[in-house]
Amino acid sequence: LTELDTLGFDPEVAAGDDGVTVGFAHCPFQDLAESNPKLVCGMHEGMVAGFVSGLDDCAVSGFRTLVDRKPCQVDLVIGEAAD
Repeated sequence: LTELDTLGFDPEVAAGDDGVTVGFAHCPFQDLAESNPKLVCGMHEGMVAGFVSGLDDCAVSGFRTLVDRKPCQVDLVIGEAAD
C-alpha cells in the first residue's frame, strides 16, 4: 500500500475476521473519476490488483468505486482464502 500512499490515495486499513478492507481517504483523480468513473476507477482497480498480485497469499475480493461509496475501498483476502 506504500505505492498507493505515495500516489496520494491516503489508504486506511481495517482488519476483519476474513480479510482486510482498505479505504482510500483521498482520490487524487476525484474530478476525473466523478466524470468518467469506468475509466478512472477501472485504472485504480487495476493498479491495486497489480500491487496485490506481487504479494504472497493475498488477493482482491471486492472493489467499490466512488460510484458505489465514498471513499472508495478494496477488500483483500489473506492466507488460504486467497488461493
